Amino acid sequence: MSTAVINSRSNIQEIPSIIYHENPSQTRTNRGYWELLYAPLEKIGTILRNNFYLPLYKNQTEQHLQIDNTLAQKVVDHLKGYTKNAPEELELIRTYFSVRDVRVCLNGETSGLVFTVRLFESNIAVNGKKFRVILFSFNENQEYQQYHTRKWEPLNLNELSKSPLLVLKAFQKNGVEVDSLITTSLGNVAFDDLSSEEELPLTLAINRGLTSIKKVSQRLFSFPLNYFLYGMAKLTRWNADPEQGLLNFLSQSHENPRQIIMIEAIKDYYFSESAGFASDYHKKLMDLGVRVFRASFYPFPFQIRSHHAISLAHLTNNCATKILANTANFSFQEDENVASLLAKEIFFSGNKELHTCFCISGNDATLNTATVRDTLPLLEAFVKEGLKMENDNFPNRLIG
Repeated sequence: MSTAVINSRSNIQEIPSIIYHENPSQTRTNRGYWELLYAPLEKIGTILRNNFYLPLYKNQTEQHLQIDNTLAQKVVDHLKGYTKNAPEELELIRTYFSVRDVRVCLNGETSGLVFTVRLFESNIAVNGKKFRVILFSFNENQEYQQYHTRKWEPLNLNELSKSPLLVLKAFQKNGVEVDSLITTSLGNVAFDDLSSEEELPLTLAINRGLTSIKKVSQRLFSFPLNYFLYGMAKLTRWNADPEQGLLNFLSQSHENPRQIIMIEAIKDYYFSESAGFASDYHKKLMDLGVRVFRASFYPFPFQIRSHHAISLAHLTNNCATKILANTANFSFQEDENVASLLAKEIFFSGNKELHTCFCISGNDATLNTATVRDTLPLLEAFVKEGLKMENDNFPNRLIG
C-alpha cells in the first residue's frame, strides 16, 4: 500500500458513544380545552402515519420487512466483528471502517427523545482521505418523560421532519463538522418546513426523494380517494411538501457556494412522472445560485417496482440515463454508478483530511437495512475510488 495511506487518527475528533443536546422546543405542551378537538385528529393522523409514512409502526409489521431486517442483522454482525469468516466484500469494509452505534439524547424541559444513529468511521485513510458516515433512521428510537420510556411516537409532520435535523444539530453543537447530507426517499421530508436559521451542509444529495404528499396521493390513488387522503393529511398536519420547502429555504439562505445532487429513477413507482420533481426544478435551483447535478436512471435489468429502492451501486450511467443538469461540472463516465460518482466528486473533493456525511434513510429502513441498502455502497465506493486514485498517482510520486 502506498505512503498516502495514513493509519493514525491525527486531529480527527473522536465522537462519544452518547451525545447530549438541550432542545426545549421539542417539548409537547398541554393543549387544555383543545385536547378534545386534537385527540380524534391525532388518531386519524396516526393511521395515516403508520400506513404511508412509517410502515414499521403498524401493529403487525409486514413479513418481508421482518425478513429484511433479520438478514441485514447478519451483515451488521459481520461488520461489527461479532462473527468470523465474513464474505470477501464485507472484509474490505471491515478493514477500512469501524462500525458502532451512538445515542443522541435531546432533552426538553419535561421530556426528551433518544435517537440511535450508526457511525461508520475510517480506520485507514485512502489517498490521504478519511470518510465518516452518520446514519439516521426514523425507526427504533425512543422518547421519555420523567422515568417512563417508550417508543418514539411523532404526532405530526413537524415532529417527524425535524427529528433528523435535531440529531444533525446535536452533532454540530458537539464539534462535528458535517460536510454533506444525503436524503433517501422519506428522508427528504427533512426539507419540508426549514427555518432560515438551519445550518445545513453546503452539499445536499437527494436520492429518489419525496416531493409532496399532494403529488404522490394523486399519482397512486384515483379520484375521489386521492383528494380525500390529501385532505385528511392536510387536516391532521401530515401534509409534506419538501420540494417547495427546499426552494423556500434556499431563497432565504445566503450560504455560497452550495451544490445539490438530484438522483432520480425514470420509472420510480412513487416519485416519478407526475409525482416527481418539477421538470424545471433544477432551473429554479440554479436561479438561486446553486450548482446542480440532476440525473434520472433506468437500472437494467431490474424489475421496475424495485427502481425506487435499489442501491446506488446499481444506478449506472447507461444509454437510458438522462442528465438534466450538470452545472456542478461532475465527470460522470459511461457505466459508472452513482455511488462511485459521489465518492469521486463529493467525498474526495477538497483538501480536508476527513469528509463527514449525514445520511437520512427511508420510511421502512431500520439501521440494519439502511446499513446494507444505503451505506455499504458508499463505503465500498469510497475505498475503491481512493485506491484507484492512489494507483493513478503512484507513478507520478516515483518520478517526483
